[in-house]
Amino acid sequence: MNNYNKEDYKKIKEQEKEDLKNVLNDGIKKALESDRYKQFLYLMSKCHNYSYTNTLLILSQNENASIVKSFTDWKKDGVSINKNEKGIKIFCPVKQKFIEYEKDDKGRIALDENGNKIEKNITERTTFKVGRVFDISQTNADKEKYELKKESNEKIKNKKQVISRLEKVSGIKFEFKKDLNNVNGMFIPDTKEIKIKADMGDIKTISTCVHEVAHSLLHFKGNNLKLSKKQKEFEAESVAFVVCKNLGIKSEENNFLYLANWVGNDDISEFKNSMERIQKVSNQILKEFDRKKSKNKVKSQELEI
Repeated sequence: MNNYNKEDYKKIKEQEKEDLKNVLNDGIKKALESDRYKQFLYLMSKCHNYSYTNTLLILSQNENASIVKSFTDWKKDGVSINKNEKGIKIFCPVKQKFIEYEKDDKGRIALDENGNKIEKNITERTTFKVGRVFDISQTNADKEKYELKKESNEKIKNKKQVISRLEKVSGIKFEFKKDLNNVNGMFIPDTKEIKIKADMGDIKTISTCVHEVAHSLLHFKGNNLKLSKKQKEFEAESVAFVVCKNLGIKSEENNFLYLANWVGNDDISEFKNSMERIQKVSNQILKEFDRKKSKNKVKSQELEI
């Protein structure tokens, strides 16, 4: 084991963070390629609670990553990490509390009548450290147990429940119309309406609903985002891809033909902003479905008892 003094250890950790930032920047540039971006969204669909930066970091270090968890979370599932496996580095937030104490007229920390320090101001700051996660391929887990269920046909058994969840998270009741001016769906920001073309196949209906809900959460009136129509479509379709993949609903692959037109631009700062919004809204939608799953699981356990 290496023995480092405090200063050397601090320098090593700072260098580790800098190295990881370089990996992240390289990952962002690579994600501008449409095929790579699709891979990024696929990983996000399985790890929607991870920030977009950590999703990119995972993909940059293991392009075949599918399901990742920390050592602790795998252990909770009764899963062991394979021998000699190296963790995938990510940034982990660490909350630190800073306390400012009262001082006397000589600049010394003042004490109360019981001899305790008198707190003047408490502030919290979030810093980041390098943590590690492991892909399912690095464990002894049964991959089939963790695989998302795939829809084998056009019919979706829980279609009504999915639509109900989407209406709840958006706060908008969908209006299904037979004639929708040659479009499958639309979100109207001024009146906060979502209209969906009636009598489409189940998969097309759900993916369209998610797309329009994404617009309602991303591009509502008054959010002051000055985005082109192409960028708005890029963000909404990315969210639809992530959510549908997570729910095991086959999304429209050909949508990536027009996504690539926007992904291929060189404005990395705008791309980063879009990725952050896409991750947050995808997570917001999927958390609603996770809550429903948790409630059903509790009810099932109560019935067994």
